[in-house]
Amino acid sequence: DEGTILLAGKINWSNLTSSIKWRHYFDNGDLNTVVHFSGFTNKINAGAMNSAVASDANIASCGVNSVYSAPINDKLFYKVGLEYQHLFNKPMKVDISGLQGEGTYQYLHNADETSIFTTLSHQVVNWFSYNISLRGSWFANKSDHFGALDPRLSLIFKIQNSHIIKLH
Repeated sequence: DEGTILLAGKINWSNLTSSIKWRHYFDNGDLNTVVHFSGFTNKINAGAMNSAVASDANIASCGVNSVYSAPINDKLFYKVGLEYQHLFNKPMKVDISGLQGEGTYQYLHNADETSIFTTLSHQVVNWFSYNISLRGSWFANKSDHFGALDPRLSLIFKIQNSHIIKLH
């Protein structure tokens, strides 16, 4: 059948994550800081009919996130935070011999992301609250950089005591 693709191959996959969290309590708020690392590797060798696909990736990210949160009164809370993340990898090689666009492609990506953000949370009634947030981000790698300013609104509905619906 012309629409059928027979695929045979091997996938090696691994992921390593770790994090350290520190929380400091102040008289009227608290500071949460998380340092994290995540590493991911895969090797894919597969064949489809008269063609071959191969990929080799080794990607890792590390960063820090620090958020200060405090109540304004019994219904209003605010958060202010800073986040930094670095993404790095060895060259990822993708070989698509025998397929359209035949050839070998290599990607090398190292990037930095820095963000600052603030959130105002209002508990209107026991079953409904909303968050108004503003996040400024800056992305950079060797060849490109750009920034973004994102406003956000979240509506949070509490159903009974164990279920929450959050709309962004």
